[in-house]
Amino acid sequence: MDFIFVLLIVAAITLASIFAGIKFYQKRMLRKLRYLTPTNYKSLPQEDLYVGKIPVDKKDAYLNRNDLMTHVLTAGSTGSGKTVSAMVMAEKALKKKIPVVVFDPTGQWTGFVRPNRDDSMLSSYKDFGLKDTDVRSFPGMIYDFEDPEKKVDLRKYLNPGEITVFALDKLKPAEYDTVVRNFIDTIFKQGWEESGELQVLVIFDEVHRLLERYGGKGGYVYLEKAAREFRKWGLGIIMISQVLSDFKEALKGNVLTEIQMNTKAIRDIDRTREKYGEEYAMRITREEVGAGMIQNPKYNNGKPYWIKFRPLLHSPHKIPQKELELYKKYSEELENIEDKMKEKKKKGEDVFDMEIELKLAKNKLKGGKFRMAEIYITSLKNRLE
Repeated sequence: MDFIFVLLIVAAITLASIFAGIKFYQKRMLRKLRYLTPTNYKSLPQEDLYVGKIPVDKKDAYLNRNDLMTHVLTAGSTGSGKTVSAMVMAEKALKKKIPVVVFDPTGQWTGFVRPNRDDSMLSSYKDFGLKDTDVRSFPGMIYDFEDPEKKVDLRKYLNPGEITVFALDKLKPAEYDTVVRNFIDTIFKQGWEESGELQVLVIFDEVHRLLERYGGKGGYVYLEKAAREFRKWGLGIIMISQVLSDFKEALKGNVLTEIQMNTKAIRDIDRTREKYGEEYAMRITREEVGAGMIQNPKYNNGKPYWIKFRPLLHSPHKIPQKELELYKKYSEELENIEDKMKEKKKKGEDVFDMEIELKLAKNKLKGGKFRMAEIYITSLKNRLE
């Protein structure tokens, strides 16, 4: 009996040692993994907006377009891919015929009107099931914003599948704040019908410039108000910043999708540790360029998971200044022509033919066909005179 008892003790110790060794090995291997595997694929979107891959097992990753109505925050260090993550969502919205309006302090979003020719980005197409022939531009207008007091009427830019870029790179941070305040204030003063589906996507890049320490004077408060109210009108917001913890809790409480790209910001690492644990905090410092930890209460039982965002179809680079000047010149001339036509119409004059020609001119400009746009603009100016 004593021998059997000793044998049982030895067996128990051996099993415990093996079990402890397995757990140690699993924990060690887990720490070596760059990303954690989602625990419930069935709770992830299965279709709609294809945005990339789950990096652990290369499964397709999707977002639901109507979840953009509860807004998105995407943040990360310079070069982490935070702007590209927002651009991928914008591309998919445009392909679904949803208008996109961008407030762009860097000028990078102007590349939407040109197809992708970036060799490094094209080289990763096959990893996402894309072909070189998938490159494309998107129809849109670029406005070189120089007057921060100029009011932007969103209704003028609700063209299905078209992007409107307000290039704000000539403005100071405090002036960017003025533009945001005026834009949001204009929306609240207008009457909007309620909608349960996404009607338009509005993107604010570099929103940390709205904070007081960067010269902001209230734009952030307006952004909080927009996040609370825009959803009921089908207006979705994507906000991009370098540090996720820049966003105050009053704003984050009204935003359901957070994307954390690679970061070395201590505040964001601490925040992730407090909310999700050490395993997640450790991994946001090791993410690849273009990969981000995403969290939405509707996805993956509320737990964060990772998406490697697909490469862009449009050019990731700012268009040349010469082309930007042409967009500015022709867009201003078209606005003046449109105002004169409205005056004629009020007087009872027939402007039907000119309205058709104006539409053709706009379409040519949206496609970057400057010579054709100039021909139509010249014709309209002559007819108006």
